[in-house]
Formats: sequence, C-alpha cells, structure tokens
Amino acid sequence: MEPLGLALNLAHRFPIELTFLHCLPSSALSSKLLFPKAHTAGEQNLVLPGERQVAEEKISSLLADLPLGDLRHSRLIVKGVVLHEILKAADSIHPDLIIQGRRLSFRRQEWFSGGISWKLIQKAPCPVMTVKHAPPASRLFLRPGEQPLCVPGNDPADDQRKTSPERKLILLTAFGKSSARALPHAAWFAKKTGAELIILHLFVQDRSDRYSVDLTGELQLLVEKAESLQNGLKVSSVLAAGDPEEAILPTIGGDDVDMIVMGAGNDSGPGQLPGNRFTERILRWAHCPVLTVNRDGNSPGIDGRYRTIFQRLAPEDLVRISDEQPDTIGEDLFSGKESSRTSELFLKYYSQAGLTRIFEEYGIFSLIRQKGFTNPGVSLKLDDPFRQRLRIFFDNREDDNHILIEMILREGILESPRPKEAPGRGHYFPVLMVEWLCMQNPTAAFTPERPPLPGQQHPGLGISREILQLISLIGLRIGKDGIAIHPQYFHAAVLYHGLFQCYNPVQEGQLSALMRDTEEFNLADVSWAIDLDCLRDGRNMQKSVSWNVDWQVHPLTAHLKNHFHAEQYRDLYWKSLSGHRYGIDWQHFERRFHDRIGENRGDPQPAGST
Repeated sequence: MEPLGLALNLAHRFPIELTFLHCLPSSALSSKLLFPKAHTAGEQNLVLPGERQVAEEKISSLLADLPLGDLRHSRLIVKGVVLHEILKAADSIHPDLIIQGRRLSFRRQEWFSGGISWKLIQKAPCPVMTVKHAPPASRLFLRPGEQPLCVPGNDPADDQRKTSPERKLILLTAFGKSSARALPHAAWFAKKTGAELIILHLFVQDRSDRYSVDLTGELQLLVEKAESLQNGLKVSSVLAAGDPEEAILPTIGGDDVDMIVMGAGNDSGPGQLPGNRFTERILRWAHCPVLTVNRDGNSPGIDGRYRTIFQRLAPEDLVRISDEQPDTIGEDLFSGKESSRTSELFLKYYSQAGLTRIFEEYGIFSLIRQKGFTNPGVSLKLDDPFRQRLRIFFDNREDDNHILIEMILREGILESPRPKEAPGRGHYFPVLMVEWLCMQNPTAAFTPERPPLPGQQHPGLGISREILQLISLIGLRIGKDGIAIHPQYFHAAVLYHGLFQCYNPVQEGQLSALMRDTEEFNLADVSWAIDLDCLRDGRNMQKSVSWNVDWQVHPLTAHLKNHFHAEQYRDLYWKSLSGHRYGIDWQHFERRFHDRIGENRGDPQPAGST
C-alpha cells in the first residue's frame, strides 16, 4: 500500500480532511542568469499561470483515479525548495499528520539521512508517517473484513496478502523525552484501530548491569500510562536483549507489524544506538508505516513567522511613530525597558499607535479584513493600572455591534510548590494574566453546523491561535515567565490546550481524562453538558462531579518550563489521569438544555468564552 492508499484508508476511517500538496521546483539560478528577460524580480518562486495549469491538470488526473467518495479534500500548489515549502505549508495549514512516501534504491535499500524525508522528520511541527511505496499492506486503518482501497499502481495481491484480523502496533522506547512524546500517539492509534500496542525496549545484555534503572519497572510504568491515556487499550511490553539491530530487524522486517511509532529525538536507552542513527535504521528496514514524533504536541511554541516579525520590528523602525506622537509613545515600544510615561501606555510599554502597527505587521488586521471587516481599529482603557483593556473594532465604530476582540490583561504572580527538602517559600513566576478574552463575529449568526457554545453571544472570530501567540510575544517582550489564562468553559480549555497546560498537575490530569473520555462526542455538546451539571463519575454514573481549571499557563522561559517538566508534576499528572473517569448523563442533558433554550445567557464571558 503506497502513501496515497494509506492516506485514503486513514481519511475514510476517521473524519479528517486531506490536503494534497504539490511542490514545483524553483527556477534555477542558471536559468535566471542565462535568460534574465524571462524572469522578473521576485518571480523565481512564484507559480506562473502556465505552471499552475499543468500542475492542476496532473493533480486532477491523479485524483480522478482515486476512490475519494465524499472525503473532504483540498489541493495546494507551491513553488520553491521542497523542504522549505512543505514546512511553510505546515505552518500555515497546521496539520495533525504529514504522510510522506519514500522509494527504495534499485541497488540497495538505503536511507539517505541528509535527504528531504529525513529532514522533514526532524523539522516537522507535527508527527510524520513515512510509508514505503511498495510495502505489504497495513491493516491498521481498515475495519474488520474491509479490504484496502485500490490505488492505481498497487498490486491487489499485495493489498490482500494479510487476512488475519490481529493488528499490532509497536512503540519503540528508550525511556527518554522523545519516546515520551510518542506514547500518546501510539496509544491513540492503537485504541482507534483496535490494535494491540506492544511497547518494546532493546538493550545490550552484557552491558545492562551498568544501568541502575529497573527496565522491567520502567516498561510497566509505560504500560500503565498507555492504559490511562486510552480506556480499554490492549497493551503489553517486551524487553529484548541483544544487539539492537539484530533484535529488531526480524520483527519489523516481516508482515506481522502494522505500524511502528517512535520518537525522532536523540535520546538512547541502555545499549541502544544513538537516537538519530537508530531511527534511520528503523526507517530503512521497516516494511510497515513508521510514525515519528519529533516535537511535543502539547507545547508547539510560538509560530516562527511571528518570531521573525517580532525580531524585524527593531526600535529604529518605531522612531517615526514616536516622533509623530511624542505624548503617547514610550521611549521604545519593543525594547523591554521601563518607560517614564507608564500611565499612558498599555502594560507600560505599548501605545495605541504602536499596537496598531503591531496588529498590521503580524497580519491580524489582514485576517480581519479577509473576513469582511473594514477599517479595523484599536482602543485602550488604562484608567485602572492593574487591569487594562484592549479592544479591536471595525468600521471606526466602538459599540457592541462592532467589537471583534476584547481582552483584559494584568501582571501577576504564580507560586510553585516548594520542594519538600527546601525550606522557606517556593519559587515565584511573574506572568501576564489574561482575565478576559472575547473573540467574536457580531455580524454572523449561529447555524445548525455551528451552534452556540456556552457563554457565546456571537459565533467566534476564528483567529484565536494568532491572538494567543501575539499575547505570548507581548509577555515575552515585557519579561514575563509565561502567560496565564483562566478558562471558564470546557471548550475554551480544549482550545487553549494546544499551547497551554494547567498549572496544577492534578487539574491537567483531570482535563486530559475528560478529553479522553468525551472525544467521541461533539465538543459543543460536552461543553454544554458540563455547564449544565451533567458531568458524572465514569465509575458511578449516579454520582455528579464538577470540573474547573484555575489557570492554564503557556511557559515562555526555561525557569517556568521546569515546573512542568519536574518529576513531581509528571507523577501527579499521571496519577490524576489514571484516577479519573468521566461520563455524561445525556438524558439529563436534554432536559436541562431544553430548559435553557430561550434564556438570556448574559454578557460575553471572560477568558475564552469564544
């Protein structure tokens, strides 16, 4: 099954949208030098109309032969350096998974570690699934009794080679951070496909006594974590001794394994090859798809595009603004220095004109205009030095029908629990606190496809990710350790969870458990059910339980990141995750929801109601 076949089976199995990316090579520099009249300035990476037409015809011809059915899909044609364009597209689309194929050399089975495929694995902002163009079929994404989709170029005999209903997914672990990032993905795929998850660790037997770690205990702990991540998961562990390559090759080189999941980092376990080298060998020899996880999906960090703009807005770029409005501009909008005119500046650093410049540079106003809103503007309310309000409105009118974004920010302190052995108080983290965040489209109406969420007066604006990243950069510039936000509703906590973690590890475990136990339901329904007191103990559905989060935090400095990486935090998180089970009383929900219909839900709610 080649990559297209696997992608189609994956899309048919799960409600996802496929994007077919086609990259045209950039015009050669030699061509530009030899034929200067044929290349205008800046045209080297521009897809010309003729090129686009040919590419569209090729993609249409390919898709016409595919059994797409009613799958949601789109196409994207770009031009330039292949790796750079793939990464650029990933930053724009924010995919959950990248599927790439690779071919085998006719002379030898060689994995070129400096090639595009390997570099993509190392740099991609999401997991990457690597599939050989002609391996035996993977049954992982097929329902019982279902045959793989026939893709042109595939040998149907190969696709039907396996008939056993047993599915196996192997997670290779070295007990490092890279392996830890891969565990949730392995557990999810195994649960959703009904596969047995086998957690495998390899070590050199004659060197094992050098390591004090209890390998059997470490494996058992991973088994328990996997079971906590997915209820009812069939999971086992294997501890294999011997040369890592010799021990793994018979397993991954046969037809009994449907997928391998592993971290792409450089952590190595007892006796294993260095991480990158071992990953390369697996990718070279595995017959089945290999899912590699390079980054922590729960903490993707600040978008590289914003960091670039952030660095480009140097102090000298803002001198003109300062000269034009000397009474309202601090001495340096981006310097991070104290200003003597703090009463007229947002968070002591930003003027109204400077913030307008920022929203233009970061593309926020561009996104707003693309949604049909004209003449966006910024207003500030600074009469309370401890709680300052920022609004973005349109059509030069700041009223309830024209407000798009409203936020109230303040500076605050979070205290960490002190270590048991340390006397005195714990560490303090200065943070930027988001007390109120409302993002709405006052011109849109709710629809059956997009019903209201708890606390919403209008549909959301659809730019929450960009706004949260901009707030993070503001916090970084004014020297904070992190951004803290209080989600009043479950849907807001889920929205923030891609960038934020609960400061309280027990609450982080509860949130993860709640997301785990309700992922099969519509997010809006779950959020309403929790708001209407329909949440129940999963082990005793007669017992009503509550849910709340104090603060979700996006760490900006290593100092605060250490709080989330601490052993105490991780231990409490896993205990909380495994100790909580949730359910929804849907009959009670229907009664309560009907009672709520037509009631006035009040004003827009704080901190992420939309």
